[in-house]
Amino acid sequence: MWFLAMLSSYYIERKRKLDLSTIYVKPGDNGRYVSGYNLVACVAMAISFILPMSGAFFTNVPLLATLNQFAFFSGLILSFVLYTLCYRLNKSN
Repeated sequence: MWFLAMLSSYYIERKRKLDLSTIYVKPGDNGRYVSGYNLVACVAMAISFILPMSGAFFTNVPLLATLNQFAFFSGLILSFVLYTLCYRLNKSN
């Protein structure tokens, strides 16, 4: 699911333009991420995993059960949408 965050970052955040100086950083330098991790992508990936998989435990909730039946696709869509929304919200600040 991390690759959907990468696609969202490439197509929506960066508008298909890469700045190599921001991709490759010096050893020991974290760039603009905290401890070298993109926290927005990590949170989006965690939510897109937990939400569909919770349908396996809460089978009496129809929405979660349906998300669990299509966990791979719903996780992909959720990760793309969540990363894009979080990027847009952080961009406005």
